[in-house]
Amino acid sequence: MEIVTAIITALIGLLAYFSARAARVAAEHSSSAADTIANESLAVQKAQLVLEYQREVREWTVSVIRNTDELIALSKLDPARTDINYRTRQVFCVARISTDIDSGRCFFNNDTSIPHGQEKEEAFRGFRHKVLDPLVRISLIGKKLDYLDCNKNKGLDKEIVKQKRDFVSNVQKYIRSPDWLEIVDSAEKNRDQIQE
Repeated sequence: MEIVTAIITALIGLLAYFSARAARVAAEHSSSAADTIANESLAVQKAQLVLEYQREVREWTVSVIRNTDELIALSKLDPARTDINYRTRQVFCVARISTDIDSGRCFFNNDTSIPHGQEKEEAFRGFRHKVLDPLVRISLIGKKLDYLDCNKNKGLDKEIVKQKRDFVSNVQKYIRSPDWLEIVDSAEKNRDQIQE
């Protein structure tokens, strides 16, 4: 009987050992799974923010294109032959493009790696992002439009179109960079996995 008791005691000991080990492994796995879920949730949130940011950049870009196209149309008009107040329209077009430049600074921050303009407000310190440079050139061209003699405006429309194309190309280059696409691809994969 002592042998049976010893065997039962040994079996209970082994059972307790394996139960404790199984609980430890389950706890580690549960913690690891929770960490994985938390990391995936953060990745999805980050991807959603990136997609939202990309949407906002595209909406801003459409506004810029619309304002630039209005300036192109204005540059083709003969002020003497139109019933609109050419000068007023010119001033408002240039003002909207100036607003687009400042709005763009929210998406495309200045390069502050080289100290420049330290006396300015924070958003204007450093060097303007290259995406915004064509818009500055468009604004300068818009200010040059002659509201008395349309002959002085010849060719300015082509220069505005060139700058607009540079702007759109720069935005596309930024949005389609490998890092950006990697984030978006990751977001789409995570969204597909969650839906399954």
